[in-house]
Amino acid sequence: MYKIVSLLNSGLTPAALQGLADGVILGSLFSRYDDLSLYQEARKNGLQVYISIDQMIYEEDLELLRSYLSVIKTKEIAGVYFSDLAVLNEAKALGMQDMLIYDPLTLLTNSLDTVFFLKQGVQSCVLARELTLEEITEICKNAAGKVDLQLFGPLIMAVSRRKYLQSYFDYAGIDEDSKAEGGYLLQELSRREYYRITENEKESIVYTKDFAAPYKEYLQLQPLCQRVILCGDHVKGELLLRVLQDLQDLTAENAEEKRRRLQEDFPQESFNDAYLYRRTNLRK
Repeated sequence: MYKIVSLLNSGLTPAALQGLADGVILGSLFSRYDDLSLYQEARKNGLQVYISIDQMIYEEDLELLRSYLSVIKTKEIAGVYFSDLAVLNEAKALGMQDMLIYDPLTLLTNSLDTVFFLKQGVQSCVLARELTLEEITEICKNAAGKVDLQLFGPLIMAVSRRKYLQSYFDYAGIDEDSKAEGGYLLQELSRREYYRITENEKESIVYTKDFAAPYKEYLQLQPLCQRVILCGDHVKGELLLRVLQDLQDLTAENAEEKRRRLQEDFPQESFNDAYLYRRTNLRK
């Protein structure tokens, strides 16, 4: 099982992960992480490089997608995370579908869907973030372990082409930058819960406010999956490194104590076990 880290907005570079992680997720059709220097730094520090194309592809993006995949094919890339099926079709045309890892964020909730996409030639699939421990365990077994899991960091809850922040600011006459680094917090009126929201040129992304950090369950799921993803979105570099360090010598005996100390050392954040013990009806 490999530990893979997404560095977006964390303030870290690949060199900081040496000896702590197995790989790093770089790149996007539209982000500043599509940077050759970061690719070279990751390779220099012994990290596997993964590319993210986890965004909706529109008609005007197809030419860029084709050229991007053609470049990726020539590099030492361990895998390409994608959510839009246009990526799968273009990758098949280039004979590189075995580099793909399907990550539709909230959609893969059962083993039949997972096995279907594995039969399309992708190397692995990322399960929905809202699944319980029991559900994840069953899917991993039925998919022969060809599964990636996001177990740390804020969980993506929704992606939309609509510019929620900019539309609200325009309507309310508020002079704010909708694309500000770090994003904003949304508050639900009915349940008084908070969510993080960011916006870029293409879409709005909603995350959970709390960070998933299921230390004990990480040990249970470790032998069942191919990779565990640590999401650096909205996570300070110091916190991300601390979690990676904790995982280095994590055992069943010290897992609860390490999690308790994590909360004590980062009191401004809230940590939970994601949805591993609470079912949600927010399904496809």
